[in-house]
Amino acid sequence: MRYRHMVRPRVKRSKGGCLTCRGCRTKCDEAKPTCSRCKRLQVKCVGNKYAYNAEEVACEAEKQRQLVRSQIDSSLVARPLLPSAKTVYLHHFVTVCSKAILFADDQTHNPFSREIYCHFSGCEHLQLAVNALAAGDLQRRQPGHNERYYEFYGQAVNKLNAAISNPKDTASVATLISVLLLAFCEISSSNSSAWLSHIKGARDLLLLRGGPSKNPVLARLFSIIDVGSSFFLGQKTLLPLDYIDDNLVMNVSNTPGEYWPCWDTTGTSTARFNQRLRIVASLSSLQLSVKRSTNLASREAAMAEARGVLEDIIDHWSAPVFQRPQLHRLYISSGDQIDIEDSAAKSACILALIDITIPLIEHGCRFNLNEQYLVSPIAVAHHVDTILAASSMLTEQYCLAGLPWPLFMAGVHVFRDDGREMAILQTLKSISSSIFHPCEGAIRLLQVLWERQRADGIKLCWRKVLDELGGSIYIML
Repeated sequence: MRYRHMVRPRVKRSKGGCLTCRGCRTKCDEAKPTCSRCKRLQVKCVGNKYAYNAEEVACEAEKQRQLVRSQIDSSLVARPLLPSAKTVYLHHFVTVCSKAILFADDQTHNPFSREIYCHFSGCEHLQLAVNALAAGDLQRRQPGHNERYYEFYGQAVNKLNAAISNPKDTASVATLISVLLLAFCEISSSNSSAWLSHIKGARDLLLLRGGPSKNPVLARLFSIIDVGSSFFLGQKTLLPLDYIDDNLVMNVSNTPGEYWPCWDTTGTSTARFNQRLRIVASLSSLQLSVKRSTNLASREAAMAEARGVLEDIIDHWSAPVFQRPQLHRLYISSGDQIDIEDSAAKSACILALIDITIPLIEHGCRFNLNEQYLVSPIAVAHHVDTILAASSMLTEQYCLAGLPWPLFMAGVHVFRDDGREMAILQTLKSISSSIFHPCEGAIRLLQVLWERQRADGIKLCWRKVLDELGGSIYIML
């Protein structure tokens, strides 16, 4: 057989040599593991089979992959693409809840917030109480927060019970703050009276820590809940109000020019609010006296107490705010708006006094002649219109928070008046959607009261209607 017809064996060759020879454009014999040229020149033969050990390359690659993965995870934790649930609730508490519990404050020097932040990082039940309060406020406005609210609230109660079993934790400021926040959770998120157990626990903790005067900011928060609950329950306050300091506004900051609330630079608004709390506490004590008056002597004593409360109201609100000409301007300053809200509170106190003394008047007790016109039907209509006028003039949130109670007292005294009823109902619904403290319970009670008064044709007592409904309400003063 001729040579050209012979079948040559196939030799496996690559289309090129090593990378060193190809870089120099030189023919490579592709010897293994080092080609002849690289061996002769004593250079590294790169690319001939494997230039590196596969196991070493794989090990280095695994190390790099783990390093990159850890960097990605740490960056996601530090800067998450979506905020966690606790972050959302904490942000809502800082921006909304903490500023609206006592006074709405557009500055950063809120002493109540500072008390919370000083003990926040190392206290788990305080963190859960903060998240629960924020979730409870959000569930009134947005769907989807109910489960998180009950989860945070239940965990906060469990952690708080465990902390109270330790005497050291029981006397801490964080425990007192958590109890007060849980009381607000119950006020804001349910119709039950479970907040009473929390506020009684807060009273015990205040006394354990040496009295309310030791923590004036927390005592102020306690006084707001205590006075409001005593009025709607018809009983005395849990603690006497002699611990309220009218000069608290000037002592919350050591920096000159800083005030709290920020719009009260003189302290007069805070002092007037404190006096209003004392008057409402006197009204609560008067309710208890009226309940216990069973004979003529006790009724006369209760009527004398009512005259004293009326004198306090007259002395406190001696200047007619609505006669000031600057209130008719297009722009009303924050101080003017506070004065308007304070005038509405005066009318609410007088309406509450009239409502409380109705049983005494029915048994023949009377006010003095010079006081009679203040509680006459004409005066009642005037006070109702004053409250409605104040509601139409106020726009700022720190003033709106004080209007639900005056509007409720105006609604209690309205009888088969469609126009005023509609105005009160619309204003209450509008305010309830924008303020921190809810008033849905007051709205439901007024609707039931007005409906029954139309059906029966007589004026009814709102407290009896509330007892028949089997619920409880709470409105911030």
